[in-house]
Amino acid sequence: MALTVTWPDYSAAPVVEVVVGVEFAPLPNFGVLSFGALHELWKARYPEVAEREALPPTRPLRPTGGFEFQFGQGIPPTRLWMASQGGERLIQIQHDRLLLNWRKVEAGSESAVYPGHEALIAEFRQLFEEFATSAAVGGVALTPLVTEWSYVNRLTSDHLLDGQALSVWTAPDLPIETEPLFTNLQHVRRFHHEGRDGQVEVSAAPQQIGEMSAGLLTISVKCFHRPDTTMTSALDSAEVAWQVARATFAATTTESARQQWGEAR
Repeated sequence: MALTVTWPDYSAAPVVEVVVGVEFAPLPNFGVLSFGALHELWKARYPEVAEREALPPTRPLRPTGGFEFQFGQGIPPTRLWMASQGGERLIQIQHDRLLLNWRKVEAGSESAVYPGHEALIAEFRQLFEEFATSAAVGGVALTPLVTEWSYVNRLTSDHLLDGQALSVWTAPDLPIETEPLFTNLQHVRRFHHEGRDGQVEVSAAPQQIGEMSAGLLTISVKCFHRPDTTMTSALDSAEVAWQVARATFAATTTESARQQWGEAR
């Protein structure tokens, strides 16, 4: 069933980073030469390059818990970062995924304005098409496993510690006077929506940035795909994941906080 919601706009949205991406079955022989081919393909738009440790495979959380051990030999896989001039756009590539980040890197600049989900999904679709047909992939058919949409929101420390911005957090009412120092919240929930199975993760915790105290509210939605899922359907799942993330943001935050962020319907 579709989410029948009139999505609000925010004149002062607290979002500071957005991630959209697809994880696929690991590509064989994906390494230095593949990274070189992608650098040549995208260096004009994303000239800043860095190397990072590869992200681990994504697995749905099981109600029964348990541990998963992975063994490997040889050099561990790496992840290539390619950022736009100024760093507001970031591509992350490794042997089993392609991610696109938007980052709010400088107040008062164009990068401080979130471009919206439609523009970001369109940019990711173009990147994925270029990736899938590039020499780096070498004609190998990509098998989608996970589609992701994540929001990172920066809240004031007072809002987070006192629970003023979070509708899912209630501070304990103690019989003595206390002062909040640390609040950490996490929810992981399963969903079935628009024919997709997935999970949504909500986490909130304080963060110290130099002399500034803040809080981060992260909402990450992942759609897990069946073996017969096409890449077209996997890319379409980005819109579904965005819907769930947007609904989760509204359900997680208080009306008073959303009014401070300039909510308008």
